[in-house]
Amino acid sequence: GQLTAKSVVTISAYLSKLRVLGLERVGTAPAMESFMSNENYFDNMLEDTSKMDKAVDALILGCPNLQSLNLNCTLISDEALTALAKSSTLVHLHLKDVEHLSDAGLQALAQRCNGLQTIELTCCDEDSQVTDAGLLALMQIKTMVHIGTDYELYLHAPSDFGNP
Repeated sequence: GQLTAKSVVTISAYLSKLRVLGLERVGTAPAMESFMSNENYFDNMLEDTSKMDKAVDALILGCPNLQSLNLNCTLISDEALTALAKSSTLVHLHLKDVEHLSDAGLQALAQRCNGLQTIELTCCDEDSQVTDAGLLALMQIKTMVHIGTDYELYLHAPSDFGNP
């Protein structure tokens, strides 16, 4: 079966010691089914996005030790990033092909998620609301060492790679 937003809420209720979680493509099947049948696609997509945003909020509250989270290809928005910003333990975040993000969400994440070291952020959507301002905000996180975008940004000193 397909994991849903409800599955994520259940995980958060029972796995409080969880440190690593992969949720790639969670919540996308119902939206794709409505797309294929061409009925209420956008309404369903917005509803699914709202459910996933709330599920991410529950996950952050229920799993206070979470260090690595994969949300690639999920239906989340800036609301989920605002929830993720509550985490003091998150180190690695994967957001490849998440289309409903903007600078506002990345800025919220950058302001409060001080331990974040790596973020994978590839927006395939032509209408993406992520600009240089969002990436610059992420670069201000003191612990950030890698921002994976369509153009890789490494924030390491050369000695970090073993070079003199």
